[in-house]
Amino acid sequence: MPKGEPVFRPSQKCRGRSDVASHPEFASRKTTRMVDCAKVSRVVGVYPETKHPTYHADANLKLEDRLLAILGEYGYTRKDSPVIIQSFEVSNLQYLRPKTSVRLVQLVDGDDYDFKTGKVTFAAPFDRPYDWTKVGKTALFDTMLTPAGLAEIKKYADGVGPRRPSTSSFIAWVLTDSSLISRTPLWRRVPRISTS
Repeated sequence: MPKGEPVFRPSQKCRGRSDVASHPEFASRKTTRMVDCAKVSRVVGVYPETKHPTYHADANLKLEDRLLAILGEYGYTRKDSPVIIQSFEVSNLQYLRPKTSVRLVQLVDGDDYDFKTGKVTFAAPFDRPYDWTKVGKTALFDTMLTPAGLAEIKKYADGVGPRRPSTSSFIAWVLTDSSLISRTPLWRRVPRISTS
């Protein structure tokens, strides 16, 4: 692949929204490229997100064990493996915790950002994990970012991936070695990057 050439992966959200394939003037641009990571002299990490795990479990297509099997084929089975599994749902991360040592991250979502109040807003379907909705739990994602919520997450995950606007006021609790090690605001923990 020529250096600097972008690699595009189709998004689930874009399927069926483009009519490019029906335009003959674009036919010469269609290409398939093989990306051979074996020639790269560095370790390539992966950061998979389990998409809609409750939906898949309900359809008898549970994905967690299959994901672990694939990661296992590549030796990604230890805490120091270059892989981090992330999810907006809770129950699948709780299921994974006793089955794997790879790092797990609880993602925290929200619907939007209220610039007047400086807070993340919550509206369905971005108000809570779907597995919570399914079992009738009415707490919102923001409860995960409280000390009690973070203590609960610590039981099954190695970190938290909050929605970006949450990070300005969110207290970053870094979850390592089963200990909450920091109460420093996240914006103070991230090094400042000079643009000059």
